[in-house]
Amino acid sequence: MIERAHPSGRLLVIDDDLSVHHLFRACFRGWGDLIFASDAETGLQRLREAPPRLLVVGLPMAEGAGFRVLQFMQEAGLQDVPVLALSCLRTDWEGHLAVFFSERPMRLLRPPLLLQKPLEPDLLRPLVGTLLGGTGETTPVVLLAGAEVAAVEAVADRWGRSGVSVVYAPTGADAVRRYEQVMPDMVLLWPRLPDMAGSEVASQIRAIDPLAVVFAVTEGETPEVAADFNGRLPGLPFLLEAWPLVHDWFWQTLRACQWAACYEHTQAALQDLAQQARRWAEEVPRLSKRVETLSGQIEQYFRLAERLIARVRGLLAFAQGHADLMLERQAVLEPWWRQYLEGLLQIVWDIQQVLDNLDVGLALQRQALDFQLRPVMLATVVRSVLDRFQSDMRQRNLQVDLDVPEDLPDWYGDEGKFRIILQCLVSNAVRFTPANGSIRVRLSYYPAGRAKSERIPLHLRQQHDLFVLAVQDTGIGIRPEDQARIFEPFQQISDVEYGGHQGLGLGLAIVRGLVEHMGGALWVESRYGVGSTFYVALPGRLGTTRSSG
Repeated sequence: MIERAHPSGRLLVIDDDLSVHHLFRACFRGWGDLIFASDAETGLQRLREAPPRLLVVGLPMAEGAGFRVLQFMQEAGLQDVPVLALSCLRTDWEGHLAVFFSERPMRLLRPPLLLQKPLEPDLLRPLVGTLLGGTGETTPVVLLAGAEVAAVEAVADRWGRSGVSVVYAPTGADAVRRYEQVMPDMVLLWPRLPDMAGSEVASQIRAIDPLAVVFAVTEGETPEVAADFNGRLPGLPFLLEAWPLVHDWFWQTLRACQWAACYEHTQAALQDLAQQARRWAEEVPRLSKRVETLSGQIEQYFRLAERLIARVRGLLAFAQGHADLMLERQAVLEPWWRQYLEGLLQIVWDIQQVLDNLDVGLALQRQALDFQLRPVMLATVVRSVLDRFQSDMRQRNLQVDLDVPEDLPDWYGDEGKFRIILQCLVSNAVRFTPANGSIRVRLSYYPAGRAKSERIPLHLRQQHDLFVLAVQDTGIGIRPEDQARIFEPFQQISDVEYGGHQGLGLGLAIVRGLVEHMGGALWVESRYGVGSTFYVALPGRLGTTRSSG
């Protein structure tokens, strides 16, 4: 943690874009101490010494240096220091989000304000003033270098009346020395200096500050001298009244420098993207071959799984046939023997249910699901499925209610797929409902446009007759944060809190896949500790759409 006593400056700017340094110096000179760092290491050192009143950091700095500064701010606990983050590209903003908008950083540090370059002084000043809790007087500082003392004094006197602070240097060497001392906003150089040419002075000044704004005062000299300067200004008498024009030109020069820095950053980002694209292009053939190999292997595994399932089904059919035969032919069986055979048949049925789910799961993965469509009496299917669970329900003293309208029309769909959906939902209800609880299975029919639940998509409600299946239990319920993931494959919430019930984690994922392939809707309503209701809404005729007119 950094001590906050006696901060060494009000405003710290960390950016390798020197035009930003110039902009803040010109905008906020006189507001208080300004500290500048052109690299992250220097900036971090200044932060360690004492935190500023306001931090300005450039995100596009090389090798993610700007984000390292932000990371340091959160690790140091400097949540009370406002931050302005300067950006050139959208990728900078995305990187900022990755650093700042996670759960832990949000507790430590308020997100910085993001500003897009180029920065506008008229917008920047009130913003910084608000963050600092006050504003200051900004006095432009101009360095005038020339041997024509009378001309320089005349310009200094006239511009001084406009609030400009003028620094005078009679020689080139003095101009270089005064620039390093004062760091003015701009320099005006008269070409005739006693010790060196104006272009040499400009060169030495730029050795100190590569983005120094230097204008040449030509007074009729040949224009080629302007090549070493940011611009060329005529001398007297024009210069006496030209301060507004010169000042505006200065801001335009800084704006151009910011655009140039953004362009360089963009070019670097494009080069990085091009290199990544080349690497990806080189990887595509290898990955394609790998995918082709894996696809072949996966197909082989699918075929092997299908053969294994078929083999197990054959064995189960053999065991079931013998058990049924013994129960039918033996008029009198010992109670324990009959109980044993009935238990064996229950186990066989349970395994067959698992195999049915695996069959459907494999078909869903291979996008090879077939539907056998015909009229189906859903009430008969529901009663048949509930009969399969009678043994488990009796053992646990579960009360079962069936709510089916007497005039329920036939559903035109795949009876086997509907049976799998219902078996999965009832199986879960039985497993997760404690002894002496209750389960309710309800079937409803709604002509097109009559269903009101907003959980059913609007087009489904308007264009289709709907059959809605609801399986309700008084089980342990599901927490809200778990309700979204229970429909994903191999996602189980059957830990100790949920009763320790274990399964394959495929049932609800298979239900979701079947319902989606049928064009229906699936959702759950649950209260933890109270119970759950699973809903399935299916179109009245699979593969057809009723007109909305």
